[in-house]
Amino acid sequence: MPIVVRLRREMFTQPASRARLAATAATHELVLVGVHHHMPVDGMAQLRQVLAPRRTVVLFVDGIPPAVEHALIEELLNDGIIPVVLTGCDPPPAALTSWLGTVCQDAAPAAPPGGCTTTAT
Repeated sequence: MPIVVRLRREMFTQPASRARLAATAATHELVLVGVHHHMPVDGMAQLRQVLAPRRTVVLFVDGIPPAVEHALIEELLNDGIIPVVLTGCDPPPAALTSWLGTVCQDAAPAAPPGGCTTTAT
């Protein structure tokens, strides 16, 4: 089962956040979820550097992804690729990831348990 990680601004400014994300990516399937206008200009370059050698693919969604994008995300995960799902909603809607039936955590060094809310299916 993949882990959904909510990207926060701190991930791009705090080395401990990047290290935590890299360590998690080394041992788990990930889906990264964030708000596109919170990403720094070089945000994807930073993510690719942190997550190397794993590949990433960015998907822009408006609200909840339709079934065709669900299938694409599942296919990416099966191929070992980390999907980065960006939305204009702030914060991203819990329903965005609930269809995965996943655990959600924040990409920050000291995220509280249950850092973001999802509903397991």
